[in-house]
Amino acid sequence: MKKSTQANYLYAFVLSKEKLTFGIKGIEASQVYVITKGKVSAIVSDVQNKKIRGQRKNIAAHHHVLLNIMAQTTPLPVVFGIISNDSKDIKDFLTKNQKYLLNRLNYLSGKVEMTLKVSLNISNIFEYFINNNIELRQARDRVFKGNREPAPADKIEIGRLFNKLLDRERIRHTDTVEKELSDCCVEIKHLPCRNENLMINFACLIDKNQEKQFETSVFSAANHFDDSFSFDYNGPFIPHNFIDLDISF
Repeated sequence: MKKSTQANYLYAFVLSKEKLTFGIKGIEASQVYVITKGKVSAIVSDVQNKKIRGQRKNIAAHHHVLLNIMAQTTPLPVVFGIISNDSKDIKDFLTKNQKYLLNRLNYLSGKVEMTLKVSLNISNIFEYFINNNIELRQARDRVFKGNREPAPADKIEIGRLFNKLLDRERIRHTDTVEKELSDCCVEIKHLPCRNENLMINFACLIDKNQEKQFETSVFSAANHFDDSFSFDYNGPFIPHNFIDLDISF
């Protein structure tokens, strides 16, 4: 284990019992190594600068190190750009957060993250709901009766009804898909849907040996939907979405 009085760029945490090899360079082309305290090790490299810009080469170096670690074990990844003053800061953090880090590392051991997004592939989702929901269609016809310009309050009410129906459909579709995935997933996180056409946005934690079963379950879930819906799954990834760790030095 290398000792450092320089600033340390932090990539991830692993169980100290893991025997990892690093034949790679990290940020600023510095050698990657471990700092250990108790049963947890931090994966770091020395840096000259206390601020690392989010340039493509730096982000690529960060992810290259994470991929190298992932090929050997399941780490707790750290977001880009976290830098300590020196190795003492790292050891102090490991001491303070030892219980949480051990808990998460043991829980995530041998697991990977898969993502699944289910979208409505239509150009006008409001018209889609108008055509498929009599309640919204009647409200629209009432407000726009006689081709008159609706009052702002009427438009707001139509928007509220649309959002209510959209949320209801998302819940219904989420239940359908989640039932199909439940047998192969250790945990499923519901991530925000950032646009109206996105119906489902899942982060799924699975055992590494369940990737084929996950794929099969996704296809099985897709059979419940018509051609208006698209299923987009990706992975495996390091389980970023299953870690809640605030790091500051």
